[in-house]
Order: sequence, then structure tokens, then C-alpha cells
Amino acid sequence: MSNSEESRVVTQHHYTKWPDHGTPDPLSLVVFHNHVLRTRSDNHEAPTIVHCSAGIGRTGTYIAFDALCKEGKSKGTINVASYVKVMRSCRMNMVQTYEQYKTIYLALNEGFKAPVHTRSIPAFRESMKHCFREDSSDHVIYQKEFKTLSDIKSAYTEGDFKDDTLNTVNTKEDVLLSDKYNLYLTPTVSDGGNFINAVYVSSFCKENAFMVTTYPLKENAVDFLRLLIDCNSDTVICMDSLAEIESSTAWLPEPSSFKMFGPFSLQQEDYSEIDVKVTRVKIRDGLVKFFMHCENCYINSILRHFKVDRMTG
Repeated sequence: MSNSEESRVVTQHHYTKWPDHGTPDPLSLVVFHNHVLRTRSDNHEAPTIVHCSAGIGRTGTYIAFDALCKEGKSKGTINVASYVKVMRSCRMNMVQTYEQYKTIYLALNEGFKAPVHTRSIPAFRESMKHCFREDSSDHVIYQKEFKTLSDIKSAYTEGDFKDDTLNTVNTKEDVLLSDKYNLYLTPTVSDGGNFINAVYVSSFCKENAFMVTTYPLKENAVDFLRLLIDCNSDTVICMDSLAEIESSTAWLPEPSSFKMFGPFSLQQEDYSEIDVKVTRVKIRDGLVKFFMHCENCYINSILRHFKVDRMTG
């Protein structure tokens, strides 16, 4: 931005997943705020300008979180209600809804109890070189970090699992899915319901980047195929241990052959096995790449990734 002979660089950060009158995920707000502070220029003391559509709801929520973070770090105590009251004396209706007000508390809880520490990729790789050695002191660090995350995890009630409890025939009793994150199927199959034992999981860079579900057996292969076709995410992760699966290939067709599951026709097109087993299966209007990692992979579970590439025609 230039004015006569003076110029400076202005950086705009756009929170694209925060709807008007709505609320962001508290942890996502913490990560976004951390990114804004971390990438800010140190050359001047100019304030950060915050704006949304009306300049009161989302703007007020962000400003309150930012100011209370700074106050908490400097004084050790904060008063959310008092600060929002001061904001409203300067501009009416700052922090517009109850949900936005609640988000300030939840984000502050995340920010103070489990602060975001961003690391570069080279630094992360260097730390991972020795973290799994038996004599590594990093074990203690990870244990403390995991305990911190466990202490601030969301508390749920029975009312948060209504859909899952109504469909217990399709779920494991010790793993319940919150209605907030459930995936639902479209009614494209006759006599097929809309419930499936699956949830969305976001990555650092993308919302709903992955789908997590149980490994498909013959009896629920139809719903699994519906999941692949219905949802925009192109990666499915199954965390089941192989010991819990009677056959990992029961629903897959033999080479150069077909299998029918409801209205879906499956044909195996390719298979390879180098570092991982890869089966390429043609499904109706898409391709599924099937990956099975080695048995000694992360947390002693088998991660299976299903890549869906849409085909036309």
C-alpha cells in the first residue's frame, strides 16, 4: 500500500470458515490467532484491524479473545464478562450471540491450558528421529502433552449421542459417535438408512479432510460404498486392528472379476505390493485405491486409506 512516497506491506488474514452469526471451532480459532501473531511484522507497533460484516459479532469475539489472551499472560487472571461489558460500552452488541460468548471461554481454555506451539517441518523431523528410542527423554514430554490434551477434552452427555444410540446395531458399544461430527448418507439405496458409523476429521490445513470409519465387511459394504460416493472427502481411514477383522479382502473382487453389492458393481483393475498393498477397484462412477500399511505401523493399528477419484460418464 502506497501513499505519495511512503509505502508499506499490509497482510490480510481471512477466516473463511466462520459464518455470520455463527461460531468457529474453538481450537481452530486458537490456531488462527496464533498464526496471525506469529506472522506479524515486528517493524512497527501499529494495531491489527479486525472486521467482519457488521463489525460486532465475529469481530467482537476475535477482539475479546485476543485482548484476554494478552491480559491473562501478563496478569495471570481474566474476567470475560467484564471485558465484554467494556467492549459494549464502546460499540453496541459486541459479541452478538450466546454461542459466540461461549466460544470465547472455550478458546481461552484451549489457549491457556494447551498453548499452540508451531514447529517447522525440519525441526519436527529432527525431533522424530530419536523420539521412539527406548532411552529417549521425549517419551516423558509426549506423555505430559497427551495428559494435558486429555484434561481439556470436551465433556459429552448422553444427549450428544442420540443418533448413535438409536443405531447400536451398527456401532461398537465402547465407541460412540457425537451427533455433532456424524456423517449421514443420502437415500440413494432402497431400504437403506442415512446412518453410518463414520465421522469427519479435519487436518491442519483443511476442514473435513478425512473420514474415519470401521473397516467394511461384506454385510456393510453397500453403506461403505455409499459413503465414498456421497462425501466430498477423498480419504477414508480405518483404524481397526487386523485381529478384529475376519477377512480384509472379503468385500473386494478377485482380479479381473466383478462383485455386486446392492446397486454397486465392483471390478478389480490393478494390484501391487511393495511397501504397502494397493488394490485399485472401479466402482460405478469412481476409482478407489486401497492401501493397507504394515502391521507395525503407528499405534499398532492398520491404517487403510481409500482414495476416490471421480470419473465422468
